[in-house]
Amino acid sequence: LAAAELEREQTAERTREKMQWRAEQGLNNGGQILGYDLDPDNKGVPKINEGEKGLVLLIFKTYLKEKGFKRTAQIINEKGYRTKFYISRRGRVQGGKKFNDTTIARVVQNPFHIGKVTHNGNIYDGQHEPIVPKDVWNKAQNIIETNKICGSKNGDQNHYLFILQGLV
Repeated sequence: LAAAELEREQTAERTREKMQWRAEQGLNNGGQILGYDLDPDNKGVPKINEGEKGLVLLIFKTYLKEKGFKRTAQIINEKGYRTKFYISRRGRVQGGKKFNDTTIARVVQNPFHIGKVTHNGNIYDGQHEPIVPKDVWNKAQNIIETNKICGSKNGDQNHYLFILQGLV
């Protein structure tokens, strides 16, 4: 049992080191990202999906106008757009569902769209081509920070003050 545990720990350590190295090289560590397709010829450097590129830009444009994830999701869904559809390596169908506030937040907050790769909270320059201009990205991040400080724009806040609010 001790030998098996040691082997698991070594494998986990090697995997963490490899993922860190890939991020430092600007390579993607896996996963499907809206706006990009996996490139079988150049693993780790996704290529832009032209159809999804327009959707990513529309999401950012709508978010800058509406200043809220829920409202952005409603508008994108009303226009008939759906999340990234793909078939996994194991043959499972993924995506193709309506957007919600969480999926919109993931798109808007993902620095991959400006040509960056993240790993363990660190951001590295990626080898892939960015979709979103840096100034649009910065405006969206400023709105997110403002919403965190001021609260949401759509009035979801409580109108009453309760003594034990947030404790129960």
